[in-house]
Amino acid sequence: MKKIFCISIFLSMFFQGCMSWPLLTGLVGLTAGKKSNGLSFFHLLLGNSNPTITRIELSYQDSSIANGTSTTLEVTAIFDNGTNQNITDSTYIVPDSQSVVTIEGNRVRGIASGSSIIKAEYNGLYSEQKITVTPAILNSIQVTSLESGILPKGTNRQFSAIGIFSDGSHQDISNEPLIVWSSSNPDLVQVDDSGLASGINLGTAHIRASFQSKQGAEEMTVGDAILSQIQVTSNNLNIPLGKKQKLTATGIYSDNSNRDISSSVIWNSSNSTIANIQNNGILETADTGIVTVSASSENIIGSVKLIVTPAALVSISVSPTNSAVAKGLQENFKATGIFTDNSNSDITDQVTWDSSNKDILSISNASDSHGLASTLNQGNVKVTASIGGIQGSTDFKVTQEVLTSIEVSPVLPSIAKGLTQKFTAIGIFTDNSKKDITDQVTWNSSSAIASVSNLDDNKGLGKAHAVGDTTITATLGKVSGKTWFTVVPAVLTSIQINPVNPSLAKGLTQKFTATGIYSDNSNKDISSSVTWFSSDSSIATISNAKKNQGNAYGAATGATDIKATFGKVSSPVSTLSVTAAKLVEIQITPAAASKAKGLSERFKATGIFTDNSNSDITNQVTWNSSNTNIAEITNTSGSKGITNTLTPGSSEISAALGSIKSSKVILKVTPAQLISIAVTPINPSVAKGLIRQFKATGTYTDHSVQDVTALATWSSSNPRKAMVNNVTGSVTTVATGSTNIKATIDSISGSSVLNVTSALLTSIEITPTINSITHGLTKQFKATGIFTDNSTQNLTQLVTWISSDPSKIEIENTSGKKGIATASALGSSNITAIYKFVQSSPIPITVTGLKLKSITISPSSSSIAKGLTQQFKAIGTFIDGSEQEITNLVTWYSSKSDVAPINNSAGKKGLATALSIGSSNISAIYNSISSNKINFNVSAATLDSIKINPVNNNIAKGLTQQYTALGVYSDSTIQDISDSVTWSSSNSSSISISNSTETKGKATALQIGKSKITATYNSISENIDITVSAATLSSISISPINTNINATVSKQFFAVGTYSDGTKADLTSSVTWSSSNKSQAKVSNASKTKGLVTGIASGNSIITATYGSVSGNTILTVNKTDTIAPTVQSVVSLSPTTIQVVYSESINNKEALDLSNYKIINSSNFIGHCSDNTDFNSNSQTADFSLSSIK
Repeated sequence: MKKIFCISIFLSMFFQGCMSWPLLTGLVGLTAGKKSNGLSFFHLLLGNSNPTITRIELSYQDSSIANGTSTTLEVTAIFDNGTNQNITDSTYIVPDSQSVVTIEGNRVRGIASGSSIIKAEYNGLYSEQKITVTPAILNSIQVTSLESGILPKGTNRQFSAIGIFSDGSHQDISNEPLIVWSSSNPDLVQVDDSGLASGINLGTAHIRASFQSKQGAEEMTVGDAILSQIQVTSNNLNIPLGKKQKLTATGIYSDNSNRDISSSVIWNSSNSTIANIQNNGILETADTGIVTVSASSENIIGSVKLIVTPAALVSISVSPTNSAVAKGLQENFKATGIFTDNSNSDITDQVTWDSSNKDILSISNASDSHGLASTLNQGNVKVTASIGGIQGSTDFKVTQEVLTSIEVSPVLPSIAKGLTQKFTAIGIFTDNSKKDITDQVTWNSSSAIASVSNLDDNKGLGKAHAVGDTTITATLGKVSGKTWFTVVPAVLTSIQINPVNPSLAKGLTQKFTATGIYSDNSNKDISSSVTWFSSDSSIATISNAKKNQGNAYGAATGATDIKATFGKVSSPVSTLSVTAAKLVEIQITPAAASKAKGLSERFKATGIFTDNSNSDITNQVTWNSSNTNIAEITNTSGSKGITNTLTPGSSEISAALGSIKSSKVILKVTPAQLISIAVTPINPSVAKGLIRQFKATGTYTDHSVQDVTALATWSSSNPRKAMVNNVTGSVTTVATGSTNIKATIDSISGSSVLNVTSALLTSIEITPTINSITHGLTKQFKATGIFTDNSTQNLTQLVTWISSDPSKIEIENTSGKKGIATASALGSSNITAIYKFVQSSPIPITVTGLKLKSITISPSSSSIAKGLTQQFKAIGTFIDGSEQEITNLVTWYSSKSDVAPINNSAGKKGLATALSIGSSNISAIYNSISSNKINFNVSAATLDSIKINPVNNNIAKGLTQQYTALGVYSDSTIQDISDSVTWSSSNSSSISISNSTETKGKATALQIGKSKITATYNSISENIDITVSAATLSSISISPINTNINATVSKQFFAVGTYSDGTKADLTSSVTWSSSNKSQAKVSNASKTKGLVTGIASGNSIITATYGSVSGNTILTVNKTDTIAPTVQSVVSLSPTTIQVVYSESINNKEALDLSNYKIINSSNFIGHCSDNTDFNSNSQTADFSLSSIK
């Protein structure tokens, strides 16, 4: 359904001069369009009920194709308003038999003979069509064109390729992707991939199409280019009335060549009352107005619109003519315009004024002073008035400036008697310039108080003769100037200082005096009245203090200017040169020294100078020792002042430089001193428990050595490893490890690292030392090693056990049973043990036949928790009163095996297990002899340990973890005791854990760090190590959310990551972006445009941002755009500046009513004139004009 809208635009630019309404005589170039680069502008949102798609239709170019060929398919959406749209690229298309055809974009290709149903699906709508693939084979190709004849150079012609198959069928294969188009002569004709041929040069070529090894061709001839366009041009589109204008007609040909055809075209004027055109293209104007001039040839017409404007200016007259004015004065110029109709008018204010030499004359173009000229310098210039390329001029002369007044300076001067005053006369001229005319004027004084010279060398020089006032006058011609002159008493004129350019050493002083010379030539000492200055006080200062005026002090070497001032009078400078300070004293350090024989002493000489400064002159002085047998002092360069001590005694050390000598210092040489101690042996290794003697050797300052073992104080850095005898240096090792053995005399020490190794085995002892074993019984023997440190170690399982007569006594060497001897037969045998080449003393054992008298079991009473075990032991007492363990010989019994069964298996005999709560009697029997009975009580199971789950050693910051505590009991049962334990964290600032009823055991990761989580119950605890790592990404949100854009429009999407600790971060440039439907919207992953989404075609697409395993998404709707421009229906004048444009628009929605979606385009010229034909001024424009309203 169409709606009609009225658009109003303002046309003041077109008809600026109309006093009444414009009358429109044409609508050439006036169109309506939509905004944004002249293309599309308002859009239809998907899902909008008006319009909606009612069905889709699938169609083919050919419903039957040969095997190996393809045809174009198209899916069309039919809307409820009767419109349709190609939606092939957005539709899901699939064949029911992919062995017959394949889908290649918008083409279906046959791959085997047969038929297939092609199905299309779009937003829940379906369409299907059958396609048949024949087994026909391509026989030939026919190349054809709808056009025939010679092709003009520069034009195109479309060719088609028709396949002729073995079954006689024909099929258009022009658009086959595999077809190859070519030209037999590309220099004459070129052909593109679609079969479009272009004529390049004159001649004949064949257009070829090749497909499936077949080729067809068609001949085409390229002829001369033909005229396709005429352009009419004029140097001026606005032509003054009465002026002739040459027009040019240029022919544009089909090959884009052009040439002047002005003499061969037919010329025509649309209005001969305004202008006539001759056959040679000469235009003659007759009246003002708009006229269209056209040129035609071979049915081709070209034209140009021209405006005949009112008569134009042809010349300008400038007045006054040839005038002359003194420099500095002004002149008013007038411009008179002479027009093509011989009329004239004052155009002074319209023209542009100019001077040929702006340094001589400037002329104004300001609105209130047009033509006003100002003279600047003497000379001749040309004054020009111009407008629109027309100009007029006149000559003008600037003469020399004229004197108007004289200024005498200085004004009201006052000088002391006897002095002179130079006067200056400045002339003021007509150009406001000033010039020194002192030497041109005549000078005069009104009284004898002062005189003023008119001599050539001293003109204007006044001299004060007496105290008083007078008038000084300067006269040139009839112009004069004067000033008042006052003479005061004599004043100080100069100062002389003494001495002149003196010199003194740094640190000394110099007295300066100042003598004042006055204007009456008198003089006096003014040293205490002047102010003294030093140009560089860092070199010398000069005092202004009372009684010290003029005293200069040399502070640093260099030169400074000394000056005295009084008021504004300053003396000439006297340059004071401060030389380097002079040496006055030498001091030696140290002032006294004592050195052991063999050592050296370095003496230093310090010079004291006139400026109280001091300097190291050690290397400049000459050194002397009074007794070189005791000590020598060197004067060798690089080691000056260093003494060598030779023998005990004293010597005097002194230094001299020039005439300056130092005082003497005493160097005392004492006997040689110990300087180092060497401890031997060096870094030995000694077994723990052994003793090692150490020795100390001393080295002295005179390089002699001596055994100082008995003199040194001995120490061990680690007495727990080794102890040392403080007198003898004998070291006793105590424990394995390292220690420093140090020998010290006074502050001198030496050391050696002692490495104490493990103690060495020295002997083996066997226990018990029994004499007999009852036949049939066993006895466990124990081997104990005795080491160098007197320590002992159980070696039972390490030694090799030996029985001298295994037939009598067998002894085990099996791992875990070593040392168990079994009495096998009556007799005797020696038992020994060997380990690492060390053998024990033999133990003689006799196997006896004594009888068992009684059995005693232990412990005497026992009570343990359910699930635990208790080992019982049986001791046999024999008839001779001896006792022996017989645990492994007896048979064990429990009165209640369901409460506490007892084991009789080898290796586990006598081991009772607490099976259930209750009590049982435990007893043992051997050869009908029964033991005592022990009451064995089993209590409830007790907690043995706690296990914490999960064993998660890493939690990201901000996350929580629920922990549970499992109690493992003595009977191996497991219970959840999470709510009973007390939870704690060793670092609660990093991770906290709750003991609240509802959240007990829940840990919260607060800060990056480490902590131990502990669960405690009844003094039993368990802990696990937890590390809080950096927060991890938990989710990604995308913005904008569920937005929409137009096709071809781009929009930036942003990704924000939320981390486990609740913090957020912009991940736009870090995530990987994707679109679920790239045919509708694509998203960039380029470094500078990440997340930039561009609409491709209408529809919905899911935009996803992924980082690692975390992703977020949002739905993007791509809107369908309307690109059909409205149609202008009519244009009506509404006022002198407004027209009403009526256009039709076929879109019926709210966007069509939005004024901002439209524009009016004037692509060439808008034609019209004023209804009253008065004051007409039509300015044709080519532009876009904004709209003012929709009605």
